[in-house]
Amino acid sequence: MNLAGLPLTSCADPPALTDLELIAALDNEAPPEVVRHLRSCRHCATRVEELAQMQQQLRSHLYRAFCPSSQRLVEYRRGALAYEQRAAIATHIANCPHCTRELALVEQAVELR
Repeated sequence: MNLAGLPLTSCADPPALTDLELIAALDNEAPPEVVRHLRSCRHCATRVEELAQMQQQLRSHLYRAFCPSSQRLVEYRRGALAYEQRAAIATHIANCPHCTRELALVEQAVELR
């Protein structure tokens, strides 16, 4: 059995992809042979779809769990964080539309002062 609860023996082109290969495909980081396998194997493609649904459920339950606090965003805006913290928040902001919007609000508030 795999993470999605499916037997590994239903693969159209054994061996079935591993869970790590499926996750790589989900993250658009899979090597070409994995992508080719998914195009030809409905079983493994279904497993990717099920993992995507599971990932979406986790995201909805962990909504913004990994976002910096509003106070951290203010400190980031002021340049009051250590380089490592600032770099981590910059990377997060580049990938998080919620924090991007919140930082824009922080910047508007600073401009109003």
